[in-house]
Amino acid sequence: MAELGRQLRLSDGRALGYAVWDGAHNSDEFAGATVDPLDRPVIFGFHGTPGSRFDFRPSAVMDHPPGALVVSVDRPGIGLSDADPRRQLSDFADDIAALADHLGYERFGVLGYSGGGSYALAVAAAYPDRVTEGSLVGALAPPQGRAVGDGQSFALKLAMEARRYLPVTASVIAVAHAVLSRFPGPTLALASLDMPASDRDVLADDRSRAHLLATYREAARSGTSGAAADLDLVLSDWGVDLGRVRAPFAVWQGALDTVVPPSHADWFDSALASTHRFDLDDDGHTLLYRHSAVILEELAQRVSTP
Repeated sequence: MAELGRQLRLSDGRALGYAVWDGAHNSDEFAGATVDPLDRPVIFGFHGTPGSRFDFRPSAVMDHPPGALVVSVDRPGIGLSDADPRRQLSDFADDIAALADHLGYERFGVLGYSGGGSYALAVAAAYPDRVTEGSLVGALAPPQGRAVGDGQSFALKLAMEARRYLPVTASVIAVAHAVLSRFPGPTLALASLDMPASDRDVLADDRSRAHLLATYREAARSGTSGAAADLDLVLSDWGVDLGRVRAPFAVWQGALDTVVPPSHADWFDSALASTHRFDLDDDGHTLLYRHSAVILEELAQRVSTP
């Protein structure tokens, strides 16, 4: 059976789960291997919330560019990574630097999808000399860049409002995960009711549904407290100085996204020093799965250019 991930033991004793996929082969066979970059573009992919390293696992809806190395990492308490109850976004940036050192990757690009955008930016801010290029895909803005009435879905509005009074609880995430695991089809159909047709098509497709369910289930490998803590961090003040981000970022946005509406991308355009925008008129929040080849190739081309 193909290996789907490995663990790096960090200096504080925690295990950090990760996988490296080689776009030259685009299969699970190389997952977790230490691959010599040989001047090939290296991309660290940061999964959505909830999600796991399987978000970037090659599949029918996740097509990696030939020759690129895509590194996907489980955040604390998720998948193969040990929990870190006191962590902040900046702490995870140090974890990524340690992993890059272990793999021998001095410089690299970062891609953050949805809630993973905060982590991509945290790494770029903490290590501006190592992150050369970046991409944000349907990325959630920090609290100062979002508003309850800006067109986002009911679920996200509810989570943001609840976060003003209480942290996200593991029990809520546990119930959601249990329902999704037992009734995946009806649950995804219900979740997509206020989404555009493109999102509903993705969630109804057997191949993309299998990809999504795999990443959700891996996220809860050791329980749901890690996913709850991750969501709580993403919805809280990030504590990241975006003024330290020097790498140019592509901002990919679905014009019909009801989870993370275009106003979030607008905010990133104004907050970051260098951005270039890609607006997809017919897409919603599943744009990464609908256009993975194009999105990853665009970043790989920039990372590989001296």
